[in-house]
Amino acid sequence: MTLFAWPAEEVLAAAAPGEAVKLTPIATTEVNGDGEFSFTVPEGTDFDRFAGGTEHINVSMAGVADGEEYWYSTSISAQPTEADSEADAENPLPEVEIAPTGDDNSTASIVDTYSDKACYTSTAATYSAKTAQVGYTANSLTGGSAQLKFSSGATAKFGVGISSSGAYGSFSASGTTTLTSNLTVAFGATTSGARTHHVYLVPKKYKVYCESNAGIPISTKYELRPASYTGGSASSSSTTFSTNAYCTPSEKNTTTTIDDSTASTMSLGFKTSTIIGVDLSSQSGFNKNTSLVLKTPATAAGKICGEKGYPGGTPGRVKLKP
Repeated sequence: MTLFAWPAEEVLAAAAPGEAVKLTPIATTEVNGDGEFSFTVPEGTDFDRFAGGTEHINVSMAGVADGEEYWYSTSISAQPTEADSEADAENPLPEVEIAPTGDDNSTASIVDTYSDKACYTSTAATYSAKTAQVGYTANSLTGGSAQLKFSSGATAKFGVGISSSGAYGSFSASGTTTLTSNLTVAFGATTSGARTHHVYLVPKKYKVYCESNAGIPISTKYELRPASYTGGSASSSSTTFSTNAYCTPSEKNTTTTIDDSTASTMSLGFKTSTIIGVDLSSQSGFNKNTSLVLKTPATAAGKICGEKGYPGGTPGRVKLKP
């Protein structure tokens, strides 16, 4: 298996249609008999080159088994720590099945590693903006409110679609990419009921092709991933989750800000079905740039409840209730 680093977000966004941008191999590994593997990036690798001022690097993992090419996208920290390395060793990446790109790559069987091969990407198509869910708010406490703030510098993960042909209906989900926002959206406070909150993204279809050292084409595939935020926002009515197992009291006239926990993954949160035939996932965790603000009124105390855990841990969705 080979780990490829994608260019920094601004480099990829600035590339002209059809302009080739290299995907850089930064690590290789072998898959064990149980199908597990982990990567060790060599010391001295220039992470800043691929991070472009962000805290992450978008990467793709590639390999060939029984003549079929596999490709999966994700992101890694641009500032890895010893703890990160230990976690990777205990939980080899990825823990999901890597999607095959299809059987159109007739020469893929000659490849057993990409470590000395050149892979490039170029923009094949740019589409009109599509919505992607970045949060959820819910409140049933009279006089209370719940508000999502999505600030400049916020990062969110969005699903990546992959296809061997690039044709509508041929794409399947294969991993995620992380995108950094350059705008701030303070969504309207939810004073009753539940709502989902969305931003607008520009999706692009990228042609990804690899060739041998001699310049002989090896494989071609297409990825659909978000390229940038456009500005704008949208919210829609939702349902309040019923779980009340992870609630903590909040006294009268109190403001609680959740800005350090993991939010839920919305499996169909990135609305791309009109351009590739399937919707993709979205996820936005709570951090210093993405926060949930919950307020109780001066007249009543309430409870803050997480769907999958307590609000201060890994709650998933969060609600305010009497």
